[in-house]
Amino acid sequence: MLVSESWLREWVSPKISPVELAERLTLAGLEVDTIEPAGPILDNKRVVVGQICGVEPHPDADRLKVCKVNAGRSKPLTIVCGARNAREGLKTACATHNSRLPNLVVKTRQIRGVDSQGMLCSAMDLGLGES
Repeated sequence: MLVSESWLREWVSPKISPVELAERLTLAGLEVDTIEPAGPILDNKRVVVGQICGVEPHPDADRLKVCKVNAGRSKPLTIVCGARNAREGLKTACATHNSRLPNLVVKTRQIRGVDSQGMLCSAMDLGLGES
């Protein structure tokens, strides 16, 4: 059975290491085979939770949207996005300029004439698979 460490942390001190937590579980009669991360460790703090505060159709592309995203900055970021589910109020992973994802580095760039200041990320983009 796979168990989330964050769920286990609801029951034990957050100060103990994952290895010590596994040892304590083993001493309690529960066998711990492995400790695995849920996904790749991102090497910076530029991937944040952003909330879409406005969506407009892209002026030069039918399948793209221009989103205004509150990413904790002084003003919203403009991000060009192709996700069909992008809508006002949606909270999602937002990779800002110079974010290092498993397969790319996000940069500010023009997409069909509109400046995009980041990327709205799916689980696949973050290296978490399809789940």
